[in-house]
Amino acid sequence: MIEFKDGTADTMMQPKREHRPFTYPLWPTSTPELRELRQRLLDAIETLPLRYRPIVLLRCDTQLSFREIGQALSIPETTVKTYFYRAKKQLRTLLGPELAYY
Repeated sequence: MIEFKDGTADTMMQPKREHRPFTYPLWPTSTPELRELRQRLLDAIETLPLRYRPIVLLRCDTQLSFREIGQALSIPETTVKTYFYRAKKQLRTLLGPELAYY
């Protein structure tokens, strides 16, 4: 619900989604196991082709939608989806079955 200066309210309009500034990385690092997992994931992301990396980081770190990522990078939404799923497939191969739980 949005309230206007004159005191009226519009319940149909939703406030615009506020974007968090991009900080790298936002993943938890509280335990040694999580730190190790985070480092292995970052190392695997670094091996991805350059065109995939920003998409993976924007999707996972800032939780942007595919549409928002496409707008931010000036590429079509369908291309963003394709690159993300290709990157995810490569990450699964790189990280192996021990991380299948995640």
